[in-house]
Amino acid sequence: MQEDDLQNTLAWLSRVQGIKLDADEVADPADAAARLGQLAQEESRHLPFESEPSQFVKLLHDLAPKDLSDD
Repeated sequence: MQEDDLQNTLAWLSRVQGIKLDADEVADPADAAARLGQLAQEESRHLPFESEPSQFVKLLHDLAPKDLSDD
């Protein structure tokens, strides 16, 4: 990866994705994947994966136009 490409990638990750990585992590795809996996794991700790999706489905149903409802 050229230096300009690397700097552009780092800037894009920071600006668009909100991910701060150093040049070495981006230059080596295995390191980048490991760090991004770690970031995703850290961010997902607060998500309620153990709960039933029924509340989400109910919300979608409540938001759906009434003429599309299956009631």
